[in-house]
Amino acid sequence: MFEECSNLKALDLSTFRGNEVRDITYMFQKCSSLETLDLSTFRGDYMSNMSHLFYLCDKLKTLDLSAFHGGHVMNMSYMLYGCKDLISVDLSNFDTSYVQDMSYMLYDCNKLTSIDLSSFNTRQVAQMEGMFCNCHSLETLDLAGFETVGLINMRSMSAGCSNLKELDIRNFNLVRLRENSFFYIFYKCDELCVIHTPFNLRLNQDLEDLPKKEESDQWYKSGMGDDAAVDKLPKNLDHSILLIKNKRFEYPCITAQQNIPAERH
Repeated sequence: MFEECSNLKALDLSTFRGNEVRDITYMFQKCSSLETLDLSTFRGDYMSNMSHLFYLCDKLKTLDLSAFHGGHVMNMSYMLYGCKDLISVDLSNFDTSYVQDMSYMLYDCNKLTSIDLSSFNTRQVAQMEGMFCNCHSLETLDLAGFETVGLINMRSMSAGCSNLKELDIRNFNLVRLRENSFFYIFYKCDELCVIHTPFNLRLNQDLEDLPKKEESDQWYKSGMGDDAAVDKLPKNLDHSILLIKNKRFEYPCITAQQNIPAERH
């Protein structure tokens, strides 16, 4: 509809509800000058495909999709891919109950410092490859509410998140994960120092080393004594555990946290 309108700087769609629209794939793709976009009344009740919706809208700074319902969406892949100037996006009311593909959804959104995905239902999601890849400014990624019983691929999901300090994937059930689909999760995540691990990680592949900023850095299973040093994510656990870097009984870098939260047992 507005694809490759590269000189468009502002667009007021405040009266656009989109109740009967089913496919908005590529709708704003490569609107590379677009800075403001009013979608405050956009509901999209019967939408099924949002792939590449804001692809390479690299001047877009804020995006309010709080009115969006989207209860029939199945594809959100590449939705915000390459939105390099995006500093805030409100996805708080998204109904993602039927979404199967979230791959590269937020790829290269490198000015986002935080994102609230607590409302997301991910039980049907199969693809999360590259979902947060190169989100350089993210410091914490709280995906504790994600349940992933259908997940088959999360390759490079958080690769290149170079300022990420805490990753919470404690409810990631990886029982269906395919071989060779768990590479580069921690690639260039050298600041990472707290991981709430996934469970049912039963792959035969050799896992990548946990990230280290200094050669002397060491990861530990929290609260398990001097012999709890680890270099890779533990396999074959039916519950999540807490891994911390360098300090064994307290958060080494999330200073606001006073207590280590209980893990899944």
